[in-house]
Amino acid sequence: MERLASDDYHRFVKFAYVTVRNVHSAEDCVQEAFFTAIRKAHQYRGESTIDTWFTTILLNTCRTFRRSKIPKTGLKFFRPQFWPTLENISA
Repeated sequence: MERLASDDYHRFVKFAYVTVRNVHSAEDCVQEAFFTAIRKAHQYRGESTIDTWFTTILLNTCRTFRRSKIPKTGLKFFRPQFWPTLENISA
């Protein structure tokens, strides 16, 4: 796990950036993924490399982050206060 943190940190930030499109958010996702990997290290079965296992955790962390940023109220133009009225439409 230490090797992942020291050697591959920038590679993981680049990977996360592709998903979240923000450098600071990508760094946060990598840090959160490291915490998750440490907490769940006992679940690593050795069926894949540590890099693959961690990358999967990182991808899931990024997806969760992206989902948390989706507005819960729906799209803005579907709310009635944003619908056009006859007064707003110029003929």
